[in-house]
Amino acid sequence: MKATIIIFFFITFAHLSSENCNIIMCNLKGKSLKQSRLTSADIDTTVCPYLTISFAEFDNDALVVDKQVSETFPWMWVAKAKNPNFKVVLCFYNAVGVEEFYDMYRTPEKRLKFIPLLVTYLRNNKFDGVQVELAVGYGLWSPLRYNIDRWADFME
Repeated sequence: MKATIIIFFFITFAHLSSENCNIIMCNLKGKSLKQSRLTSADIDTTVCPYLTISFAEFDNDALVVDKQVSETFPWMWVAKAKNPNFKVVLCFYNAVGVEEFYDMYRTPEKRLKFIPLLVTYLRNNKFDGVQVELAVGYGLWSPLRYNIDRWADFME
């Protein structure tokens, strides 16, 4: 168990920029959490005051959160109650090549339907924010397909 925690923090620090930074943001995936059997007692919220939990995605015109992610919520709420300065961000992830996400992104009516769902979910589950992450890779569309004005509108 201690080895898992040490590896978790080592990977977190290895990803930090060499520049000066004011905050340390750790990223935790639901599957990793479940497999390592971490609990709120295992995470020192003073060492890692900002936590990104991965991930949620857009599917069938709705926000879909992995079951293993939602199973982490009870300990997240306990950790936030113990340390009010502890902040948790939900990572909203979609591959650039997912046609359904792209369709929602470029259609104002669908965006206006989806965004309140996302905000409600964040509030109901005590998240402090959302991180939007687009995956780019072999066989996926280039991010250049995303119009900068539409992207700004989506992010707003």
